[in-house]
Order: sequence, then structure tokens, then C-alpha cells
Amino acid sequence: FFVKQTAMSMQGKPRAEAMAQSQVPLNRCAELFSISLLVKDFAAAVEKLPASSIKSSLTKLVQLFGLYWLQQHSGAVVESEAIKPNQLVLLRELVLELCAQIRPEAVALVDAFGISDFILNSTLGVYDGDVYNKTLEHVTKLYPRTDLPPKYWEREIKPLTNPQHHK
Repeated sequence: FFVKQTAMSMQGKPRAEAMAQSQVPLNRCAELFSISLLVKDFAAAVEKLPASSIKSSLTKLVQLFGLYWLQQHSGAVVESEAIKPNQLVLLRELVLELCAQIRPEAVALVDAFGISDFILNSTLGVYDGDVYNKTLEHVTKLYPRTDLPPKYWEREIKPLTNPQHHK
């Protein structure tokens, strides 16, 4: 749809002008084609797997991946009339349903890609399961508090803590 639309907008114009005016639409075509190719190849690779719980999990992941990108480009999908605007609600519901189905398998799926927590920079998959303390420790390292209490405390906050202030 978008390739045809872009080609039609370029017709009848000198080549240099047509190319200059079509950079954004051509980029959009390339992006949408790349996404569709990724989804298609991912689905084809999963389809070749023998039946197993891993194939079932990856099938859900492929579906989520495809639906996520449809959602991200919902304007283009509606513009091309591939779906109707009122179907966007169904799309959102499908994404949420797949997320709920995949959630129990999420750590195993991420681990299956072999990407370390260090590279992910994530405290959610820590080896000892102590997510909350690790997250607090991580945030404290990123944003150390050196000015406790903050400089504005006396002037702005302390007066609000006085019971007389609220009367």
C-alpha cells in the first residue's frame, strides 16, 4: 500500500525532485517492510521447530512480536485499511492477553536468548531472586543522594509538617 502510494506521488516529477520529496515516505516503506520481514522470518523459524513446550512459548512470542508492531504502527495499519479503527481495541486486548500468557515464561524466554543480566542491565532476573533489594541498590548507585535533606527542605517542606500550618 505505502510503496504504491509513494510511487504514485513520485510520478510526473523530475527524478531529483521526486527523490527529495519522497525521503520520508520511502523511509516509512523501508521500516514497515523490515518489520514485516522480521516477523515473517521469526514465525517461519519457529514453525520449523518440533512440537514442544518451547515451540508453544515461542509461537506466543512471535504472535506478541507481530501484534506489538501492528500496535506501534496502528496509524499506518488503519490508513492502509488492513484493519478498521474499531478493531484497534481488539488488537490491544490481544497484546494484553498474550502478555498475561507469556508472563510466567518470561524469565525462561529471556534466559533462552543467552543475554546476561549484566548486558540487560536488569535487576529483575537476579540469580538469587532478591529483586526488590537489588533494584533499590541499583537505583541508589545510579542516583546517589548526597544532599540529605535536600536544600529546599527547611524552606518548602518543613513548614508543611507543622500541625499549626493546616489549621
